[in-house]
Amino acid sequence: MTKLNKKAYVLLDRSSSMDTKWDDTLGGVNSYVKELGVGVDVMLAVFDDQGYDVVRNCSAKRWVPVTRSEVAPRGVTPLLDAAGRLIWRILDEKPNRAVLVVVTDGYENASTKFKSAEIKRYVSDMQEKLNYDVVFLGANFDQVGEVATASFGLCAQDSMTRSASYSGIIGTARAFGFAAANSAGYFKTGIKPEAYFTDEAKKETKTE
Repeated sequence: MTKLNKKAYVLLDRSSSMDTKWDDTLGGVNSYVKELGVGVDVMLAVFDDQGYDVVRNCSAKRWVPVTRSEVAPRGVTPLLDAAGRLIWRILDEKPNRAVLVVVTDGYENASTKFKSAEIKRYVSDMQEKLNYDVVFLGANFDQVGEVATASFGLCAQDSMTRSASYSGIIGTARAFGFAAANSAGYFKTGIKPEAYFTDEAKKETKTE
């Protein structure tokens, strides 16, 4: 029996405005990976205008929790450039099943290499041709659904059900918990969930 290649790609905004949410967010990322299940690989890339760094690329089982001492906020937000770079890697590796998780607290403001039209085309191919999934988490950023639509081309329904804003320790845990449960289900079955976040779930992700 051929082994399926399954991988979660997490793109984490490390811009300076993330500082007050950073420890909670790293805790959320670490917990997300822990819940993915057996046989899933994970890559974590962090970015700002000063650099793009892959800080983890391993199996979920071998994941070592990421801490502030390893990577801390700085700079501004070249979201499209970072997304384009990671998406190129996803399309090059082309696993059997993949989820792209984008975590940010603001709009694109520093990209020079990629345009939104390119990212939209790539995301469409990932979703429609490869059956990959895309999830957006906003660090106390209620407009994350707008980013999902304007910059990544998700339709209105997908931007509503695949994006959520989170705040506080409890809300952050809920947000990444819901994301992990749905990603794990997709990795296990190959069927994308209808919704990562229901209206009720979104209320829980904003709990202090």
